[in-house]
Amino acid sequence: MTKQEWLLSQIAQFPQLSARELTSYLNDKVLVDNPVPIGQVSVETTLEEVSAVVTDAEVLALAESPVYLRILDAIAQNRPDWIVGNLTTLKRGGKLTQASFDAILVLLQRTQIDPSYQEQILISPAELAGYGAILVSDVEELLTP
Repeated sequence: MTKQEWLLSQIAQFPQLSARELTSYLNDKVLVDNPVPIGQVSVETTLEEVSAVVTDAEVLALAESPVYLRILDAIAQNRPDWIVGNLTTLKRGGKLTQASFDAILVLLQRTQIDPSYQEQILISPAELAGYGAILVSDVEELLTP
């Protein structure tokens, strides 16, 4: 449905409202159930968690490796793709076993329900319909014969 078609349906639904009143109604934010379903987000992996799933010898090898700072940076920036890339380099170099690599991958693939999700949101009928702010002139042009 186009914006114009949607506005015509709103005019038909509220014929008693003037263009200004209808525009105000369509732009006023109201509390509604969030139309976006709750999602999953990655759980941030910490250096301590990584250290807990590798051997002491691997921790030492990681700390002495030139990619160590890149891994720390990737962890700080929550960039699992960078972490995996750097860990792959360490695994290929024999500084990380396949078992430890796999254990770290499990950590990096963890998800949780989005803690910032809001069950209810403030949104206008126009925004909810996907049309953003409505101008009085948008409604007036449809009311004029």
